[in-house]
Amino acid sequence: MMRSLSSAVAGLRTHQTKMDVIGNNIANVNTYGFKASRTTFQDVYYQNLSSGSRAQGAVSGGTNPTQIGYGSSVATIDLLITQSGSASTDRALDVYIQGDGFLTAMDSSGNLIYTRLGNLRFDGEGNLVDGAGNLIQGFPMGPDGKPIISSDGTITASELQSISCDPEVLDRLTGIMISPTGAIIGILPGDAEMKAATNLKFIDPGSIRIPTDSVYSGDVRMVVGALPTAGTLQTALGLGANTITSVDFGDKGLNPVAGYTISVSSSGEVTFTEPASGGNPGVSYTGYVKDGVLELKSKSGKVAMVINFAEDNPTLPTTPTPAPEVDLTGLPLVFEITTTDKGGNIVKLPKRDENDPPVQLTQGALDALDGITMSLSIPVGDIVAQDAFSLGKAATAEGERLPIGNLVLAKFRNAAGLEGVGGGYMGETFNSGEPIFVRPSLEGTGSLQSGYLEMSNVDLSKEFTEMITTQRGFQANSRIVSVSDEMLQELVNLKR
Repeated sequence: MMRSLSSAVAGLRTHQTKMDVIGNNIANVNTYGFKASRTTFQDVYYQNLSSGSRAQGAVSGGTNPTQIGYGSSVATIDLLITQSGSASTDRALDVYIQGDGFLTAMDSSGNLIYTRLGNLRFDGEGNLVDGAGNLIQGFPMGPDGKPIISSDGTITASELQSISCDPEVLDRLTGIMISPTGAIIGILPGDAEMKAATNLKFIDPGSIRIPTDSVYSGDVRMVVGALPTAGTLQTALGLGANTITSVDFGDKGLNPVAGYTISVSSSGEVTFTEPASGGNPGVSYTGYVKDGVLELKSKSGKVAMVINFAEDNPTLPTTPTPAPEVDLTGLPLVFEITTTDKGGNIVKLPKRDENDPPVQLTQGALDALDGITMSLSIPVGDIVAQDAFSLGKAATAEGERLPIGNLVLAKFRNAAGLEGVGGGYMGETFNSGEPIFVRPSLEGTGSLQSGYLEMSNVDLSKEFTEMITTQRGFQANSRIVSVSDEMLQELVNLKR
């Protein structure tokens, strides 16, 4: 048989392999962190028809060897470890390596694998993982919140630790950032800072805080004042016992003074009038009973008091002239805090049943609040002069920075010697050398850029050019097969 057939078949196989590599490159043109490969060919063994000879002086000259080759084979399929551009994701846990190095992860079998793809996230248990659930490795953290690193900035494989964070801490974080050197920092919410009304004198706004581990999130408003008892209001309105079930705060606390008047018109409108005191003009609050609840509001919509009735439509007798008065002097100051929890639900503190009396404003009562802390200072004799006892909306202070971990980069002497293991990861081989684990930006490694991912380094123009030359090479080798077959046909036809 003809040697050209063997050479052509070998050429077809090598070009087919090269086309397989090109196809894989193009298939991953939009795969984040993908590194393209290239194929190189080499000629194979030769059959010597004659060996070269040495010149025989003046008798004869030297001759060259006469050889016939047997085609080509794949020499190498090289991994092209070149840096590609970055794609913005605006996601804090996406990282782009600006230079050499690989992120390190541990797979489910406990093997270390390496990648340029930095799409990281925290799972339900607080572990930092990639999209496939592999545990991302980093430096061990010291009690001071700093990574434990040797003087040369390196660490051994046995010292690596999977990065994790307490899930309860993660729930409280308002943000996460990754520094260029791989430090992962969580941002805890700042304390809620209270803004006081201009004439508030007896509570220090700076002393009211929402701890970072509280279930409450802020938007705090505190109302302080005096409340009449249900019995006092029943008497003033001319109602029987147990008609009013409870009395609650509205938006504004009432001053503990005498002279409040309460009246009911023929249309059922209830008017509660606060007398002038301390230079403050008196103000009237009005409202109608609806579904067993009476909200007494000012013209601006501020609610002074909420009265809950036992019946949905109680009969309120028209008030004769003069209207009866309600005396709040001597009543203890009580308070109510309105805030929101982390689910956005409105919460009123202290928590109590409808029939429980309001909590008096004392330091002990304030200290008993769960999740809100404050101090109390009430000047003697100055309470009556106060008109407004509410604090304004909370403002958020700058959050506390909480160290979570520090990413490590692996550097190889021969990164092209790594082998692909799928999922954007590569594995160590004998020829890649052992990894050197360092802090990002040290020992020739790149720094990290948060909010970006590395794009594929596939060059489509190059791949299409290689595809054309590969196709032509394959066609040429197929022609060798066709021509060799025709020549064999001619040989067979010599005998008919």
